[in-house]
Amino acid sequence: MPLPPLPLHLFSERARTFLSSAARREVERDPQVIAAKLRTAERPVWPSVVEFERTYGGLVWKVGDDRDELGIYYEPCDNFEDENEVNLVPIGGEGPCTIYMNEAGEVDGYWKSSSIVTHIEGRAFIQIRDWSSQLHVEVRPPPGERLAEGLGLRLVKEASDAYHQYWEGDGVKMRHLSQAGAVEAEFDVVFTTSVEVVVRVLELSGEGARFSIGGRCEQRRLTPEEWAAIPAPESWSDAPGARRYAYEDSSSKGVIWVLGEPGDRRIEEIAMRGNTVHAWTTYRAGGAIRR
Repeated sequence: MPLPPLPLHLFSERARTFLSSAARREVERDPQVIAAKLRTAERPVWPSVVEFERTYGGLVWKVGDDRDELGIYYEPCDNFEDENEVNLVPIGGEGPCTIYMNEAGEVDGYWKSSSIVTHIEGRAFIQIRDWSSQLHVEVRPPPGERLAEGLGLRLVKEASDAYHQYWEGDGVKMRHLSQAGAVEAEFDVVFTTSVEVVVRVLELSGEGARFSIGGRCEQRRLTPEEWAAIPAPESWSDAPGARRYAYEDSSSKGVIWVLGEPGDRRIEEIAMRGNTVHAWTTYRAGGAIRR
């Protein structure tokens, strides 16, 4: 039996291109059989879930290193599900994360989306070729629209909803979550290939902001003697053009120094655990070195 057509008219050109690269496996699409299998698994039988399975069940794609799949998991609740998830229907996987749907058709995975359409639009938006080559900077607390406007980015309306907003510009993408309780809502993240854009993010984020920078780095192992000779975090304060910012991620705090002038920037990021240097990373236009 041929697979039913996808409602591509609901999606942007970006998402249509993204969906065209997806595989589709056959799943049960008869609404009565879907409902019966949900009852057997002691899961809610909602029209939103049945229609989702008929339309989108069986889709499989990759986002970065993640493999996503859409399709109901006809399994009873287990001990790994929290008190919210047991009242939802598992409708697939987002990498290692199970995604769920509620009666209103909202999708909850790494973060929440108001519908399966905005969920797919969001996954299409962050489908960055060679994801690991991008620089990204996390900003705490999340400045949201103020930072996006300062960077001259436009809102990607088709991928944005009440739970998350995406912006983009020339070689820059930004994500902001408006979902209370989500760990990822504690920071905004900007993706770019430019050290100058990272510096601009630091400059625009305001007093009290904390940052962590990431991306593909050359890993360099240091000897104990070299570790002992690492410059003290405050030692760059007298360097030409030096500006100091606070570093923070989920497990470390530290300091970030921006050195040099526009066009010849260098960023030194020192992550501390207690009074010990945990990692020291240098970012330049030509690449990054992490020690």
